[in-house]
Amino acid sequence: GTKMDAAVSDPVEGTLVSVCRDACRELEDRGPYSSLEAVLANWNEIAQRELRMTPDRLVVDGVKVLEMAGVVDSGAQGFVYLVEGMFLASIGELPNAMDAN
Repeated sequence: GTKMDAAVSDPVEGTLVSVCRDACRELEDRGPYSSLEAVLANWNEIAQRELRMTPDRLVVDGVKVLEMAGVVDSGAQGFVYLVEGMFLASIGELPNAMDAN
């Protein structure tokens, strides 16, 4: 979280940067953890919640653009997929892979 703030001078709320920052900060605040699985379970829970809040947080010219479109921030969604994948791997439950073709 702290390094994220230092790297981006003016992070926009409701985007990948704010979701990563807030999820990492809360993860650190909840610790210490007894195992990697516990870290990943907590991180996944926090990141999923932060992602769900992006439509309410991203405001452009006074308009909640993600909410209007009925979507979440795509960059934040990608980050959450990574966290979720690590968590699922830690408990031996990998999702079925899809062939994009």
